[in-house]
Amino acid sequence: MLDNGQQFLTQYVFPGIGPANGVVRMTYPAAKYAKLQHLQKQLARDVMRSGQRELEILLEAKPLVSDDDWD
Repeated sequence: MLDNGQQFLTQYVFPGIGPANGVVRMTYPAAKYAKLQHLQKQLARDVMRSGQRELEILLEAKPLVSDDDWD
């Protein structure tokens, strides 16, 4: 269960696939992969910065046309 109340594991269970078929569902063992968590956070931070800057550049160029400008 996620903090927002969403049930992550139950959303991705396909019919006919479950314990009877040898599929055991469990949460991601994040504690075992601390370095991957660090890299994920670093990537998200760096990508977010680039994306924010690209959006700023795009908005500064004012590529949008007002709906009222149509003839």
